Order: sequence, then structure tokens, then C-alpha cells
Amino acid sequence: MVLFNRSLSMLQVEIQQILLSSRLQEQQQDFVNKEINSSARMSAKAHLGIYQRSYVMRLQQCMANQFSALKFALGDEIFQLFVQQYLHSYPSKHYSLNNLGDDFSQFLQQTRPDAEQEVKEDWPDFMIELADFEADLNHLFDQEIPNSVLDHEQIQAKFDTPDKQLSLVPVCKLLCHKHPILEYYRAFNAQQQPELAQPKTSYGLIIRRNYRLGLIDLNYGQHLFIKTLLNEQDIAKTKKVLIKQNDYCKPAIEELWQHWRKYLIAQGVFNQ
Repeated sequence: MVLFNRSLSMLQVEIQQILLSSRLQEQQQDFVNKEINSSARMSAKAHLGIYQRSYVMRLQQCMANQFSALKFALGDEIFQLFVQQYLHSYPSKHYSLNNLGDDFSQFLQQTRPDAEQEVKEDWPDFMIELADFEADLNHLFDQEIPNSVLDHEQIQAKFDTPDKQLSLVPVCKLLCHKHPILEYYRAFNAQQQPELAQPKTSYGLIIRRNYRLGLIDLNYGQHLFIKTLLNEQDIAKTKKVLIKQNDYCKPAIEELWQHWRKYLIAQGVFNQ
């Protein structure tokens, strides 16, 4: 490949745009002829075609792996069409493909078919939430928390651990969806071939313990408690905030906490 007076970054961008193009424009064809050498057996365009097919296939495979449940929900053909458009709009900017789908839910929001309609359909919301959820799984699996105890060094709380010693696992994400996303995702993983989910508010929590992700169902009260705890970082302070701001009386919150405590500890939400 011959490099003329152009920066490496500009060259990379132009090549990437060509690799993602289904049909070369005249300007792109000129670029290929100038920048890519032919061989005795193959033209520059043929050389490019081999790499292009491999590159696009690798990106599509990566997206299918990151959004396997969404791929099932949309169907292979529609999913691939969305992916092709997404890769043109949001080409990879990282050396690693781990972040390839970071903007996929945003892209689906921007391109939803009812964007110009006053009355929105339910299924685009479901697809967007599912894409956002699967992106969260991808991020949390590799997330690093500065100055945090490593997963294998954490000690899981027991039922008799005092409240003042309880702390949330460092890697976690609180969820609130308009659709039963956790229920759908579990059914998909169990190969139950679930139907598209109907609107129903759901709450949940993703945690990472011992380098494995856990999906935990929550009710509204549990969701509110953990949301407050994430801010306060203390059980006693969290109770006081709930009593003050959400009209809980002290006996009621204490009784609820005893039930929530057992459930959350059993689910591995707390360290000691």
C-alpha cells in the first residue's frame, strides 16, 4: 500500500468507510486504485473484496454475540439490516470490538419507524430496552472499579452479618424497564423461544460476583431501597431517607427491611 501526503488516521477512516460500503462510489474507486496495489493474479478491487467480506462478517458476528437475545427478537434478517445501517452510522473507533455495540440502543432510538408519529408503538421500546440491557451485560462483565476489592477477594455477606457491615457488590447496575426484560432474557437463554414482551413495568439488578453476572428480580420497594443505598452507602441512612422522603413509617420500613435483607443476601447482593 502506498501512502501519499495524508495522515494515518485519515487513511484509516477512508479505508473503513470503503470496507463498510456495499457499492464503491467513483471517489472511493479512485482511492482504491491509488492506495491499494494490484498483484499478478488479482486487481486492487479484488484484494479489497476479500478483506471487506472478512471484516464485515467479523463485525456482524461480534454484534450477534453481544445482542443474541435482540437478534432472536428481531429475527436474523431484520437484525442484520439494522446492524449494517448501524455500522455505517457508528463505525468502530476502538482497537477492541468489546465496545462495538455501545451506541446500538441509541441508534435504534434514532431510527425507530414511528419516530415522526405522535402515538408510539410498543415494540420499538421493547427492542431498545433489550439492546440497552444486553449492552449493560457486556460492560459489567469487564468493568473495573478503581480502588475496589477484586472479585475473588470479596467476602459475601451472611444472614447474621450486621447491617453496618453490609456493602453492595462494587459491580452492579439497577434496572427499571417498561417491559419484563429480565423475564424475556431468561426465557431466551432457556431456549423457550419467548414471544415479544408486552408492556409491564419491571425492576431488577445486575451484579457481578466471582466474575460471573447475576440477574436479580426486584419489586418497587426493593428497587427504591437499593437506589437510595447507592447514594447513601449506609443501611441506617438509607432507612432514614426512605422514611423522610417516601412516607414510610419507621415500623413499616423495619419490617420490610427484614424481608428484603434475607432475599438480597441470599441473592449475593451484599459483601461484608
